[in-house]
Formats: sequence, structure tokens, C-alpha cells
Amino acid sequence: MRSKYKRDQRTGFCSLSLFVFLVGVFVGLTQAFQIEPQDRTRIERWMEDIDQLAVELPSRHKDLFHGRSESDFRDDIRALKDSLSNRKDEEIVFALSRIVAACGDSHTSLGFRPKIAFPLSFYWFKEGIFCVQAIPEYREALNCRLLEIEGQPITDIIQTLATAIPHENRSQLMKSIPGYLVFAEMLYGAGIIADPGKTVYSLEKKQGEPFELEMSSVSMKSGRRPESAKGPEIPLPFYRKYQKTIYEFEYLPSHKTLYVAYNLCRERPEKPFAQFIQEIFETADQNIVERFVIDLRHNGGGNSGIFEPMIPELIKRAALNRKDRLFVIVGRGTFSSAVLNAIQLRNQTQATFVGEPSGGKPNHFGEVRMFGLKNSKLPVTYSTKYFSISKKDTDAVYPDIAVDLSHEDFINHRDPVLERILQEEY
Repeated sequence: MRSKYKRDQRTGFCSLSLFVFLVGVFVGLTQAFQIEPQDRTRIERWMEDIDQLAVELPSRHKDLFHGRSESDFRDDIRALKDSLSNRKDEEIVFALSRIVAACGDSHTSLGFRPKIAFPLSFYWFKEGIFCVQAIPEYREALNCRLLEIEGQPITDIIQTLATAIPHENRSQLMKSIPGYLVFAEMLYGAGIIADPGKTVYSLEKKQGEPFELEMSSVSMKSGRRPESAKGPEIPLPFYRKYQKTIYEFEYLPSHKTLYVAYNLCRERPEKPFAQFIQEIFETADQNIVERFVIDLRHNGGGNSGIFEPMIPELIKRAALNRKDRLFVIVGRGTFSSAVLNAIQLRNQTQATFVGEPSGGKPNHFGEVRMFGLKNSKLPVTYSTKYFSISKKDTDAVYPDIAVDLSHEDFINHRDPVLERILQEEY
């Protein structure tokens, strides 16, 4: 079964940068407008876009009202139209995002690309949400835990933003929320900040000392990209070392382990997947392999059919196809077609799954198409097919061995998931 869902980006720590951490394609609106009598054309344009969404999304989607009634959808559309004269553009975009997200399909969304953002990047670790990148002026924030934005507790902010993020499980929220925490227009449209040009982040240092950091937003075209803190003088773990490649593998002689990073369901032009498979199993056949690891934790999808030839090669090698030798790593970034591949591995092999619950749902809507709203040019993605591949309809692919990433693991260049696999005895 194939899913043609087209990924916007690679997942993982390369997506920690707020400049590449995008969930869709947005036309950001940076100016707040007060409604004046002569501004009726703005209202009329929004009215036309809302009406277009109300007609086209239900007619194009495979089953838009699978989890929410059509009457609720129509009520929300009507309420938004009735309130247009009291809303700024950013508030309208946020309200539209909520209407689409409420449909409960993580592939159906109102896309956005912010024009301005606060120059930090966050990641949600098991201890909370930490700043992992910042521009030099705000380096004080690095490796500090986020407590509040403009006096609003992070728990309340998560609840607010979650209403505008299409998701079907908590893992997908854990992946998406950190990016939204720096999108100035989104925070403004959600009523979290009073001015998209500036805000105050409240953070906590490692020693438990809280402090406030006032900052200004910057243009996404400024080229001022946040940077990570300098880490220890040791190599990056594989999941970060190979995060920018579509697929790669490495044999670890000291651990008799073959590690395969599969980060995107797409062919590498210079190395087709068939050639990649041949190289993997030549290495496996020529060396002692006690652990064969397939890492899907950063794979957000593409064409699920590309990976499928890997499975017969695993099955015919009985020495590898064992629960104590074959391991699959999943996580919050495992989404769409990568979830289909994970389920195929679970159904057809003896693999042991390790890591976090997947960001994608096994049985899910997909095969994505898109249309644009006439005036705002906001793109709307929608699903045209339902994939039913798991007999048990769970909200995620759950690991057999759960391992969470801590902030200490991250700053010390450790991979607790792979470390846990390497501890397995035979």
C-alpha cells in the first residue's frame, strides 16, 4: 500500500531550527489591522475564503465528518463569519486553523509559513520543553526550560495551540508544539502575546533559577538563524549524525550491530534504494551481525513502496529476523508512509520496537491533495484515501520497549534508544 503524502521537511533535530520547523506552507500576515468602515473589502475577501473552505473541504475530503458532526463544522464557520469585523488577520488565520484541525485528520490542515519569529528553537524532552538553539543575543536561553510566555504557563499555552494543530495523538503534539512557540503571528493570533514584534519568555536555568528574557521577533528572511550551544568534544549519535540524509547505514564492529537510518520515504538520486539494500545485506552477510537496527524515528513519510523490498531480505535471513536481533526505532517523527512501513515490519517480521510512540496513527487518512484559498492564498491540504492496515485501531505505533530522550542525553550527545538496544542480551 502506498501513500503519496509529500513531506514538508525531515523530522528530527534538524527540524529544531525554527526556520525549517514548518508544518505546512503559510502566507504569514505580520500587520494587525483595526477594522474601519473603509476596510470592508478585507472582510469581503475573508468571507469569500471562508465560504470556499466550507464548500471545498467537505466535498474534496474522503470523509471529513468521520469524527465530528457536519453541524458543528457549519456552526464554527458561521461563528467565524459573524465575528470577522472584530478580528485581526492573524486571529482569523488561527480560527481557520482551529476549524480545520477539529476535523481530526492529521493530514488535513491549513498550511502556514511565518514571516516573523522569535529567534529561538525548542524541543520537548521528557523533563519538559527546553531551548536548544538561540541567536547570540539570547544565548542565555540555551539549555533552559520554558516556563511561561508573557505570564501564561506553558501548560495553558500547549492547550491553546493544540486546538490549531491537526493531530491524532500526543506524540504528534510533542513534535509540533515547539515550533509554534516561536511563530510570532501564530502566538499573536492565539491571544498568547499582545504584540507580534516583541514578547517575554520566562525560563528556568539548570540550577532551578527562573529568569525572564525580553526579545524582539525577526524576519524569517533576515538570515539570523539560531544556533546550538557548543556540545562535548565527542561524535554526534547516529540519529543526529545522519539526520540530513534520506537513508544511510553503518556497521559497528565493536557491537556487531548494523544500523540503518531511514529518514524519508524517497529515493536518493545518486543511490537508488535497490542499490542501498544490496550494500546493506552484502555488509550483513560478510560480517557478524548480532543486532540489525532500522531507525524510523525521523521519517515523516513519502512513498511507502520504496521501503518494501527491504522486508523480504530480512525475512529470508532467519538469523536476523528474530526479536532479539531485529530492532525498529520509532518516535514522534514517524509519520504517514513511515507508519505504514513500521506496521509492515511489525506484521511480517519478528522485530522488537523501541523508542517513543509514533506521531502518525496506523489506520489513518492520507493520499494528500491541496487547494488554495482564493484571496489569502492559504493552502489547505486534505486526505483522499483511508488506510486500514492494522487490525487493532490504536492511535500510534507503540514500542515494545519505551525509551524517552532526556535533555541531559541531548546535550551530552547520547542516544538512550540505541544504548538500550545495545544492552539486549541473547
